[in-house]
Amino acid sequence: TFGHDVGDLALQQVAQVIRDCTRAGDLPCRAGGEEFCLLLPNTGPSTAKEVAERIRSTLSATPMKQVGTLTLSIGVAYRSTETPTAAAILKRADERLYLAKENGRNRVVAEDRVPS
Repeated sequence: TFGHDVGDLALQQVAQVIRDCTRAGDLPCRAGGEEFCLLLPNTGPSTAKEVAERIRSTLSATPMKQVGTLTLSIGVAYRSTETPTAAAILKRADERLYLAKENGRNRVVAEDRVPS
């Protein structure tokens, strides 16, 4: 709708909000396109969900001059016996992301159980 230049600015704004809402040891990465990945080492499930919600709510409260308000859907996953590899964790996070989108967007969907 707004073109590549504004899209690039929007991605920069999202990246800045992620950086502003995370801690020194966290690792934000752009996964491609308009998707980001955030690694939260030594972080429990409830804190991971809190960080994700902080990012989501901060972004939705930060208007962008060219487009207005941006929203964000987030899928949260953890390493467990069922998801022992990076690929498995990313797949689970992606599944949660699609659930967030299917359930109305601009929300965080985390695993429904504590990892083992």
